[in-house]
Amino acid sequence: MNASTLAHRLLALIFLSLLPSHRIFSETLTEVLAKRGVPINDLSPSERSRRITSYAQSKDEAPFLIAYYDDDGSQMLKSPLRVLRYDKAAGFQRTDLIGTEGPFSGVMHEPNSMCLGSALDIEQAAGSVYIDTHINPSAGCVLVLSQNLKFKACLEGWVIGTLGRILILHGNEVHFADVHPSTAAVYDPLSDKLMQVYPPRGDPRRKVFSAALASHLPTRQWCEHENKACDPETFTSDIDDVTADDLKQTFSFTATLSPEGFGDKAESAIRKSATRYIFKLRNAKWIYAEHPLE
Repeated sequence: MNASTLAHRLLALIFLSLLPSHRIFSETLTEVLAKRGVPINDLSPSERSRRITSYAQSKDEAPFLIAYYDDDGSQMLKSPLRVLRYDKAAGFQRTDLIGTEGPFSGVMHEPNSMCLGSALDIEQAAGSVYIDTHINPSAGCVLVLSQNLKFKACLEGWVIGTLGRILILHGNEVHFADVHPSTAAVYDPLSDKLMQVYPPRGDPRRKVFSAALASHLPTRQWCEHENKACDPETFTSDIDDVTADDLKQTFSFTATLSPEGFGDKAESAIRKSATRYIFKLRNAKWIYAEHPLE
């Protein structure tokens, strides 16, 4: 997870944990909409007075989007996750997402119960609405809806960029692991396909880094005492600075490899390694080029 995203999630958790009563700070749906200049005449009286919690609003003025939970005073999030969309032409559109049980992997075609955490972000891109939700500071989900709020897919991870209709996703991590390997994937709502792009198979930069770690491994006794895996093939990496070029149909990001978790010897001897990866879709495959930055 990149540092800014991790910091944002941690601060959100710390803030919520310090609240003596979340209900004291909750707002009504009317209060939230009024701040954004969204008319409420078409809302029912019960909707207008509804207190809401753990919500996210779109950044753009049109269309206006909000995903939220009813605040019943229990400080618990309970289905449904409610979604509203407003623009002047169509007025209000709404849907309720109710969690279901099922496998938690790949493209899920029901709103998995594990994914109905706090809403962190909601946006519309190229005809799709996507909602980032929270599991823990290193894991989340993306709920993908059509423009008219028909549910389409549930994905692990969180959105780090868009390229036209394509969502660029950061994969979930194990929060308390000794190393934090980053992954990235792309999802196309039209084809309903999810493809992992990072780490790429046979990446020479990662092979060089693994070899350096292997030559500076701590002792097995140290690894066992510190509860470290000490696997030179699995190491911390951070993905950041994501950019997309709709005209050229390419996107890029920087991946930084780190020796953290392998002991003082490795961390002193091995520098972090940053590489810029540029991806382009060719023959239904994402082809990449790498550009070392150090």
